[in-house]
Amino acid sequence: MAERRDLRQVQRNRKILWRIGLLVAACGLLLLIFMPGRGLLHYYKLQRNVQTLTQDNIRLQEANNALTEEIHRLKTDDACIENLARKKHGMLKKNEEVYDFNRYNKKK
Repeated sequence: MAERRDLRQVQRNRKILWRIGLLVAACGLLLLIFMPGRGLLHYYKLQRNVQTLTQDNIRLQEANNALTEEIHRLKTDDACIENLARKKHGMLKKNEEVYDFNRYNKKK
């Protein structure tokens, strides 16, 4: 009879230890996922931030390359400078006249 009680007590202790172990494991898993600044959620946010910054870096590098090419053209190509002066500043060649027909097309 005493052996049965001892066996039941051992089984109860095992159940209690098993439940405590599961509780500790669950708490550890929750800490691993949600720990501020060190959890998996924070890690995934940082990964997304790295991807965004990498894409921005690529876009800026392409823009930088385009601007470098334009600078090179402006330094070496006189036709490019002339075209830019005509478009941006409305400059004309000698003996060149501009006729503006837009004001006559407007409805009054």
